[in-house]
Amino acid sequence: MMYCPKCGAKNLDTAKFCVRCGAKLKPTEQDYTRKESFISKIPGFRSRTPWKMILASAGYLLIAILAIYAIGCLIINADATVTVNSAYAVDNIAGNDSTNGKFIVMNVTVKNNGKGPLTVHANEFSLLTEGEYITYSNFYGQGTDVPESVEIPEGESKSFLLVFDAAEAPEILEYRSSWDPFSEGKSVGIGTINIIPNTGVYAKYSVNGTANDKSYSAKWNVTYRNAPGGNIEEVIERSGETIWLTSTVYQTPIPSESYIFNPETLQDKNGTYSSLIFFSKGALIDVNDSLPIYEGEKVVGREILTGSETIDFMGKKIACWVTKTEQEGDGSTIEATRYYDKTTGLLLKEVFTEKGSAYGISYTDSHTSLLESTNIPLIGLS
Repeated sequence: MMYCPKCGAKNLDTAKFCVRCGAKLKPTEQDYTRKESFISKIPGFRSRTPWKMILASAGYLLIAILAIYAIGCLIINADATVTVNSAYAVDNIAGNDSTNGKFIVMNVTVKNNGKGPLTVHANEFSLLTEGEYITYSNFYGQGTDVPESVEIPEGESKSFLLVFDAAEAPEILEYRSSWDPFSEGKSVGIGTINIIPNTGVYAKYSVNGTANDKSYSAKWNVTYRNAPGGNIEEVIERSGETIWLTSTVYQTPIPSESYIFNPETLQDKNGTYSSLIFFSKGALIDVNDSLPIYEGEKVVGREILTGSETIDFMGKKIACWVTKTEQEGDGSTIEATRYYDKTTGLLLKEVFTEKGSAYGISYTDSHTSLLESTNIPLIGLS
């Protein structure tokens, strides 16, 4: 027998409601046992203790997650090899100034060694120095063609840009696959972070033009080498066809030349801007600012900043500074329009016209010089 907790009346052990007042009666221990015998048939719910039941269900959830992860790894089998092709430091990218000090621009190649396609995300890469993560932020999108992610088919390689807003020069680039979050990061050495310009082959230009309606072509090969006092020597080697003015009279290609200057300021020992292929950000700031053009000690013209323009170049839309060159020589007049990449300051394109005389023959020489290849990563606009 059991007693009603409300009115105290006697009731049978099996009663669910009081025979006198109708109040609901508490189940007996036997009822608990009956319920437990049913619940005990469910795996993971053998205990009457609620928190143990919760832990058991969490365990099964974890097993399910790990199973899905394992299946995913079997399907994807993500395995990548990362190679850093080049690394440069620049002050700004398409008008975006660095927050931490410099933008570190890297051209990397990722090879997919796994089974199935691999999607590589920019935020899977980190920078380390002396084994520690450094202060930086990933920089992608934001009005540039720097990708947020790149899909690489099985067995193939793709090269793309990574940009970091970094306060320090890193030594290691670490990559961790999002398909394998429990794996150790894969590291690759970066090498020297170059401040433009640096020694080595920098750029090659193709030149195509006409002189008195006769076509010709030439090449510019621009290299840098170390010079005394921490300076850099810019060497421009020119080669190609001669320029025919008549059937018997011709003009040889312009000879090669070189200039020595400070790699940080792009100025020579006299404080004169000397590089022929880099834009002088420090001297040309506002529209109509200009720089003198020298022949020896004599000023023969000026290069004038006229504004900016976005041009289609190497499959990208690149924001450029635009300048006009006006120059007077011995019996000749030169006009040229130059387009410099806003990010690196590198000369991308020059449209040139010269009128004068040679060997007693009047001539008009018009040509276009285009950047053909460079080891500097070019960032365009999206």
